Amino acid sequence: MNPFLTDIIGENIEIIESSDRNIIGYKGKVIDETKNIIKVRGIRDIIVQKNGTSIIVGNQIVRMDSIKFRPEEKIKKIRRRGKL
Repeated sequence: MNPFLTDIIGENIEIIESSDRNIIGYKGKVIDETKNIIKVRGIRDIIVQKNGTSIIVGNQIVRMDSIKFRPEEKIKKIRRRGKL
């Protein structure tokens, strides 16, 4: 799975880096994604800022700054940058 090209909603993640120290190590399932945040359901639902956050999706580390756009815009943005 490539989080740069696909939707991460429904994926299990672990937060490994964040400006909010309280959520580092938090594991859960992504239930919503917007341009600047993701909502994660685990023990409790939390809202995570994409800015300055890194997560593990599957076996891949993803810096959320690199996918800081709406889910429906991902493919369009990546194509413009010449990554496809």
